[in-house]
Amino acid sequence: MTDEEDYSSLPITERLVHKLWKVRVSACDDLTKIFKTCPKESPEYSNYTSYFKKMVSDSNLPAQIAALGTLQSYLENAPEEIAMKTRGTVVPVISEKVLSSTRTDARLKGMEILLLYMEIDVPDPVIEKILPQINHRTPKVVAANISALKEAIECYGTKQINIAPVLKIIPKIFGHSDKKVREEAFRLVTEIYEWIGPGIETFLEPLKPIQVKELHEMFEKCKSVGSRTQKRLLRSQQAIQEQEMDVDMADDMEDEPIDLYDIQDPVNVLSKIPKNFYDTVKSTKWKERKAVLEELSNVLSPPKYEDGKYNELVSTLAKRISDPNILCVILSANCIEKIAKGLRNSFSNYKNMVIEPLLEKFKEKKQNVIDALSNALDAVYLCCTIPDVTEAIVEKMKNKNPNVKSETIKWLIRCLKTGKSIPQREQIKALSEGLLKALSDSNAIVRDSAAEGLGTLMKCVGERPMQVYIEQVEKSKEAKVREFYEKAEIKSVKGGIKPSLKKKTVPLKSNSSQNIKTLPKSNDMAIDNDVNMTIETLTMTDEEAESQAKSIFGEQTIEDLHAKVWKVRLAAIDTLLTEIKEKSPSEINAEMITKLLSIKPGWKESNFQVNTRMYTVFKYISSLPSFNEPIAAILIPKITEKIGDLKIKKIAGECLESYIETIGFQTVLKYMYETLREINNPKTIADSFMWINSNLLDFGYEGIDIAELINILKIGFNHSAPACRKNAVAVISTLRMFCGPDIRSYVEDLNPSLLSTIDAEFEKVSKRTPPTPSRVQGVNTNMVTVPAIKEIDISEHLDEALINKLGDTNWRSRKEAIDTIEELINNANKHIKPNLGELPVALIHRFSDSNKNLAVKAIDLYSLLVTAVGPPFINHSKLMINSIIPLFGDNKVQTRNAVLNALNTTMTIMPIDTLIQTISDTMTNDQPTFRKEMSKWLNDTLNDLSSNNKPLPDLNNILHVNILYLMDKNNDVRRSAQGSFTYIANELSVDAIKKACLRVRGSSSIVLPLLESIRPGSTIVNSPPKQTVPAVKEIPGLSKARLAGSNKRRSQATPPMGLASKREAVMESSSQPPILTMDNRAKEIRAEKDRGLTKWNLDNSKTELTALLSEQCENHFSSDIKKQLFSNSHYKEKDHLNSLNILYSCLADRQYTSQKWGISWEENCLRFLSVTDLLLKYLTLRFCDTNTTVLIKCLDFLDTLFIVLDENGYYLSEYEASCFLPSLINKIGDSKDIIRQRIKNLIKQLCRIYPASRTFIYICDGLKSKNSRVRVECLNELGCLIQRNGLNVCHPNKALPVIANQISDRDANVRNAALNTVVEAYKQVGDNIFKYINNIPDRNRQLIDEKLKRLPSYSMYQNKPMMNEMNQMNDSMLDNNRRMQQDMMPQSPTPMEIDGPSNDNIQKSFQENQIKKEFSLDIDKLNLPQLSNPVNYSLNNNEMNNNNVSPMTMENESPIMNNNLNRNSLQGNNGIINNGFSYGNRRSLYDYSSNGMQKDYMMDFITTQIMSGVSTESVDALKQLDPILRNHPEIVIPHINQTINAITFQMKLVFNSDNINAPGLVRLCKHLINVLVLIFSNVELSKIIVKDSLYPLFEEVLKGMLDHNLTKSEAGSQLVRALNILMVRILDNSNRNISFSALLLLLEKSSAILVSMVNESNEKVMLQSKFTELVMKCLWKMTKAIHKMLETQTLEVNQLLLDINNLFIATPPSEWKKRASENFPVGDMPLRTIKTILSELTSTLGDRIFENFDLINDPQRSYVYSYVSHMVQSQKKRNALQSQSTSNPSSTSSSPVNMQPKYNQFSQMTQSSSNNSIGSSNTFNSMNSNNASNTNFNKEVDNNSNGNNNNIDDNSENELDHRLDFLFEKMQRGDQIKPTIKEIYQIQQTYPEAKSKIDERINNSSSLIRTLVRRGLTTLSESSNETPSSIPTFSYHSDSSSNRLSTISTRSSGKV
Repeated sequence: MTDEEDYSSLPITERLVHKLWKVRVSACDDLTKIFKTCPKESPEYSNYTSYFKKMVSDSNLPAQIAALGTLQSYLENAPEEIAMKTRGTVVPVISEKVLSSTRTDARLKGMEILLLYMEIDVPDPVIEKILPQINHRTPKVVAANISALKEAIECYGTKQINIAPVLKIIPKIFGHSDKKVREEAFRLVTEIYEWIGPGIETFLEPLKPIQVKELHEMFEKCKSVGSRTQKRLLRSQQAIQEQEMDVDMADDMEDEPIDLYDIQDPVNVLSKIPKNFYDTVKSTKWKERKAVLEELSNVLSPPKYEDGKYNELVSTLAKRISDPNILCVILSANCIEKIAKGLRNSFSNYKNMVIEPLLEKFKEKKQNVIDALSNALDAVYLCCTIPDVTEAIVEKMKNKNPNVKSETIKWLIRCLKTGKSIPQREQIKALSEGLLKALSDSNAIVRDSAAEGLGTLMKCVGERPMQVYIEQVEKSKEAKVREFYEKAEIKSVKGGIKPSLKKKTVPLKSNSSQNIKTLPKSNDMAIDNDVNMTIETLTMTDEEAESQAKSIFGEQTIEDLHAKVWKVRLAAIDTLLTEIKEKSPSEINAEMITKLLSIKPGWKESNFQVNTRMYTVFKYISSLPSFNEPIAAILIPKITEKIGDLKIKKIAGECLESYIETIGFQTVLKYMYETLREINNPKTIADSFMWINSNLLDFGYEGIDIAELINILKIGFNHSAPACRKNAVAVISTLRMFCGPDIRSYVEDLNPSLLSTIDAEFEKVSKRTPPTPSRVQGVNTNMVTVPAIKEIDISEHLDEALINKLGDTNWRSRKEAIDTIEELINNANKHIKPNLGELPVALIHRFSDSNKNLAVKAIDLYSLLVTAVGPPFINHSKLMINSIIPLFGDNKVQTRNAVLNALNTTMTIMPIDTLIQTISDTMTNDQPTFRKEMSKWLNDTLNDLSSNNKPLPDLNNILHVNILYLMDKNNDVRRSAQGSFTYIANELSVDAIKKACLRVRGSSSIVLPLLESIRPGSTIVNSPPKQTVPAVKEIPGLSKARLAGSNKRRSQATPPMGLASKREAVMESSSQPPILTMDNRAKEIRAEKDRGLTKWNLDNSKTELTALLSEQCENHFSSDIKKQLFSNSHYKEKDHLNSLNILYSCLADRQYTSQKWGISWEENCLRFLSVTDLLLKYLTLRFCDTNTTVLIKCLDFLDTLFIVLDENGYYLSEYEASCFLPSLINKIGDSKDIIRQRIKNLIKQLCRIYPASRTFIYICDGLKSKNSRVRVECLNELGCLIQRNGLNVCHPNKALPVIANQISDRDANVRNAALNTVVEAYKQVGDNIFKYINNIPDRNRQLIDEKLKRLPSYSMYQNKPMMNEMNQMNDSMLDNNRRMQQDMMPQSPTPMEIDGPSNDNIQKSFQENQIKKEFSLDIDKLNLPQLSNPVNYSLNNNEMNNNNVSPMTMENESPIMNNNLNRNSLQGNNGIINNGFSYGNRRSLYDYSSNGMQKDYMMDFITTQIMSGVSTESVDALKQLDPILRNHPEIVIPHINQTINAITFQMKLVFNSDNINAPGLVRLCKHLINVLVLIFSNVELSKIIVKDSLYPLFEEVLKGMLDHNLTKSEAGSQLVRALNILMVRILDNSNRNISFSALLLLLEKSSAILVSMVNESNEKVMLQSKFTELVMKCLWKMTKAIHKMLETQTLEVNQLLLDINNLFIATPPSEWKKRASENFPVGDMPLRTIKTILSELTSTLGDRIFENFDLINDPQRSYVYSYVSHMVQSQKKRNALQSQSTSNPSSTSSSPVNMQPKYNQFSQMTQSSSNNSIGSSNTFNSMNSNNASNTNFNKEVDNNSNGNNNNIDDNSENELDHRLDFLFEKMQRGDQIKPTIKEIYQIQQTYPEAKSKIDERINNSSSLIRTLVRRGLTTLSESSNETPSSIPTFSYHSDSSSNRLSTISTRSSGKV
């Protein structure tokens, strides 16, 4: 175009937005000229402010550059207040679009504009607009803005710019993926470093080590650190410069250094205090105190601390100020200084603790101490004022020590010079008077200090207030005061002249710079400030490391590490590893190896074999002494990256585990976190979490920062990879197991889906016990002992305004207040302190708020407060709960649910008794809805308590309320009240209930009939007693669809047609058999847990049962089969059918498993036997389904399973039967005939693997079903069982009435079936049946009579030939039993006897055994061993017959005897007694030589009966066990431990019962003790009992002997004596090594319990002390046998030493001595007992004892080793002295060494004849110095010597002379005088002729020895006249502890 249009005539505003860029450029040029020429007052500056944003963002570069020039001109000339209006819109555009422009001039102008915006006001608003661009997605924009930040700081400095926000973005920009961004980050940090110096180090900790290293290298190049000045001035500074030209700009810029304290993040140093600090700091060794104070000083290095409770720490440090060691004083002062600087104003609460001791310590003259104290006081003054310290200063100015006075005044001067506070009139007076007095002091230093103090004080407060005091100063001294006045410089002067603006330039200095150390060049990574070991320990450069390695390992080896061929590198690193292992650990520097391998071959090594060797080296160096945390800090991040590498993940994990063992788990995790935050590889993250989870289980959670770990886990929670989320959930589930449910509060911010997954995992692990750490982690001084679940104090937020808002008239305000409080609690993770102020009172008014929604929110807030505060909230709850309860009557469901939740939440902190007592008055509210909800809650609560086996509350508190509810008009209220009344009727007495009825008019007519219907001891039910509620719920009926086919039972159990194709299709891809394990221990564990809430019960939710069973099958079934078994897909029925087909094939086809997986048929059977319970449980779930095909397949499988169990001789346990039988029996009434028939056949099969009597009971329970068909079939089956097994299959007096009651049923089929069953019973016993059903209605009796009339006579059903055969067999068995009983009974010592049944009562006893003992019948019918010759099967028959094995004679020694006592009774009960296992091909259980499985079953059955809760059943089982122990003890050998456990368990139940003297329990006790004596009279049986069984037996027997209830009756006293005999048998015949171990463990536990009972009653403490003493008595008796055991080499000395060492570890010797000094019960008797044992060992073994410390880790440092060493040395010294004292051969022959064996033989002879009673005084006569009774001793010596003790031959006389000489020489040395006198007395009593010899030696002794010996002999002679107890009882003696063990303690050769 030639003719261009002229746009210059257009207004500038239109041209600025014109579409042509040239027009816009011309407009910008014109506007620039205007801005340069118009004055500041011109309105032109305001006209164009709205255009600048669009101008600078112009898409045309020339137009944009022109616009930038215009904006620059505008900012240079426009008024500041107008220019600032454009800042908010323009700066973001400049930052985003201009700074990253491709045109250099655009970037420069943009930067200049930003600087101008900073210049016209302050830089901070501009910085705030720039910082958001750091998150921009374009790296170019990010880099440009970082450069702008750097330029801004360079121009205006850190004084004008708040750099705190800039410092916080450092980790982000250094972690950016763009290289250009990171380069700009380096420049920015370097610029900041030049301004603030080392203070930036704290903010560099999150960076990578290599980045920190590069930064330090750049820092070293900086030349002007701390001396930088501003390049540009702000407009405000320019104005000042124009007004005062004498102000130096640089000086002004350096006015004050930047205070980094305000921008630092506070650190919780309390959690990092060393665990043992408070104990070690009190140590008597100054080196230990110094070490722990140094450790604390390192911990206190952070510049800013979190607020917390520092009272204990500060108080401890204040006490250390007076430490006698000056190094400790200096360290304590330094720590106080750091705390004061770290807390600043918060330290004011502790200032009074430290000021006085710090000033007092100024008496120390060493300058380094004075400097430390002065620095500490200066730091303390930062948090206080002059009035706060005046009193302490004035007091110390009166001190006598001149140094204290002088330094105190100097501190006052420093305080005044800070100008922080000005003294007031009172302080001026006190300080001036003190300074005037000091001005006249005799010490010149004090006088000078006082003069300076007065001058400084006058400078601070002015001359006028000080005039009155200055006038009192002498003229000669006044000049000096004036001189100091003129020199003093105060920052804030009152009454003086304002100082000049010109200030002295001082270097930049940070408050925290003293605590931050500069890192050296060789630093490879940043270390946190809170880490005790700093990176300064890394002193070796890479070059030095390589050079040193070459000198050690050879230059060629090091060079080969960097070779190109990987095999060369591999060989080199192998050589390196070999040489490292061969050299001494002290020669190898771990830092050298680390840095060497980091370079050669380096972290980027690609060959996995070389990598594996390299990590092996890294693992090995962790064991070197030079390995420390900084080295690990280099290695851990790199190793963590390799956790996800499949080839080297194993060695990488092992390497990290070795670091845990060296430096601690938390330290390793801390450096792992860096990698986990930065990497994005999901494999590495997932595997790292898996590694963490595994090691949590191994090492425990001790010392781990839980909050920090969970923050890292959130990386996995939010990750897109499922593996990351799954493994993160696994880790937090493990933490839940360790830390408890509180840990959930840390993850509540996760999404609901993930949170539900976590909750499910939490539920699984909630019942698990945290495993004990199997590995020990290394020492870490920063270890946190408990999870950091911190309680937050929200009291400061609960101010008056918020409380008033809670009561505001506007409902919105009230709602906001409640929401605010909820937010405060939730932000505190629902853990707050109980400082709630007026909140509880204010919240009570909101419960009755007119706005119902607010009332609900208030109740929810109450529940939240209960959860967050916990038990401390209980007092508030008592006040608030009564205001909440009435809202149960509200019409809104939401309100009632909130109240219910509040009640249940309150129960978590308040005992149920207290809660009911609190709300008992409110519960009488008569509002219908209230009563309905309250009665339901009360009933549900009692049901829950009962089902969980928890104690019920005091029901007297709810009795009145419950009666009112029973009389209520509402049916629901009455129903719930009836359920609650069941508990009341069973707990309270009838009189109490009747009295309560009298207080409620008309209640007796309702309550008393209901009470009559509930019998005492009846089962507590949840429903009204008048209603019949079945115990087993009815299972929904099957589908009415036709059966797909009739799979009839095949006799050969072959798989159905077409099954092979199906199973091949299902398992085509399966590589594992369906069942993976064959270990029965897992089944036993499941059986133990099958109780309470976890018991398998189909009344529970099917979903819960399925989840529980799926979890139990987790490790036992293959993943494929488990997935199909528990399929929940749309085709789940097909999956279920396929899985059942597979399991069926495994059992039906014997070749299937071997062909498919190579598993033999025997192994396959064992696998199925190990999971029988799981299979049966699964079938119960499938029985609930409606699919007929699946149900028939279940029956097929069950049929095959029963056949396999039968073939393998397997019997179902009670646990398995209880899980399965109720469900099977419930299906017997199925509508389909084929299913009913199949189930009947299964029940017949069941009797082959489960007792018919137990099956009978379960079928009887089926009669409670509401389904009439079920009842009919159950009755038919009961009749069949009676027909096949006889009436002995049941308890007739219990079962027949139940069956007869069914005759009244409304259904005719049920009535007929009941009549048929009664007829079957009649066929067995005839007319005797009416004894059992005599209470039935007359009509039922008539029906029975009519039915029986049609039957043949009863004699037709009798089997006489069989009866005759049985009678002959019974005669033989009876004779054998009587003969055996006659042989054994007369020889038994019977401390107690039980009369057997008289002949008149034999018939009655037999009938009782037949009818009342439900379970004993099965045992009675097991063909007991009298059928064979008992002598042939005896394990040790001679010994059994010769030993007195039974402490009591039992009635009815054998049930077989009872069954044979009256032949007529047998004839009247249908001949032979059937055992309930009605198949002929079974071998007898008592055919001992044939089937071990049957014998095992018999013993299991007997053991189960012993542990039953019914005493009669237990007694019957013990009777069955008695003949087996006497005649066939070899049967018991495999089951001896479980038998002992069962008897111990039953003893515990008996001894803990309320009425132990009840006849039934006494009888049971007698039988229990009798069986135990039989067991422990058999040495073979006793020796194989293990420690786990012996330990609880010891405990229960000893507790029984101390039971006061037993001694209240004659029978109880007999039991105590029998227990005494039993204990002696146990100690004599059991494995003594195991007995020692068990008794030592019991001593440890009982002593610990005794210590924990400090707050218990004296009676309980005395009882526990008696128990501990009995344990020691047992050990004393065992100690006597040590010498003999060593001779026979049966004592395991190393195990005994280990047990003693474990006891010392649990309770060190110093603790025992402390208890003795504090007169604690039993004192140090346990310690002296142990020393006696050690003395016996050392006296026999000598130096050989040191060969037996192999089981103790580091034995030289153990307590046992020190005791033994001392004893051995003492023994050697005694032997040396004795050898020196022998000067001739004759004396040598009389030495104690030669005499000792013979005398020991004599001692053993006397001791072996001592009384066997543990509790008798004679048993431990040598243990008690006060009890010198030797009557029995003399008698026993007489007996043992056959009456010839009075005639001493020549040899004995010579030996006696030598022994007496030795004993008197021993007393002359002062060695063991008391025991020696006892021995002399024993010799005197044994050899009366020796009295003259003894008198002669007494007269020849010193006067002291004469006095001691004569007095001792007289005392022992007098005490011997006391008659000991004729009955050996385990009684408690009141002897003092010291006397009781005096002999024992002196046997050890000296104090240790």
